[in-house]
Amino acid sequence: MNGLVANIFKLILAVAVVFSLGRANAAVLEIEPVAQQTPEWCFAASSAMILQYLGYPNLNIAGDYQCGVVGAQGGYCAGNCAACLQSGGTMQRIALIVRSYATAAY
Repeated sequence: MNGLVANIFKLILAVAVVFSLGRANAAVLEIEPVAQQTPEWCFAASSAMILQYLGYPNLNIAGDYQCGVVGAQGGYCAGNCAACLQSGGTMQRIALIVRSYATAAY
């Protein structure tokens, strides 16, 4: 029984350490909120907020950051983001769009 109690104590201690480490590194980031421009562009608004916070330049010649993110998909979206009124799709696809934007920026 003592072994069981010791193991439970170790488990509780490990969980407490993990949670305390997460809180020790927590911070509130000063990111300006951005409203999505279309019902489908939540990925573009979120990506724009993160990319702006990280210092990536606006790639859209008209100054529309979300349009630049949408345009990073390539194809006809690059020339006319208004023609791309679809969602970002899967997390993998959104990650690819953000990587494409970052690569094009630098």
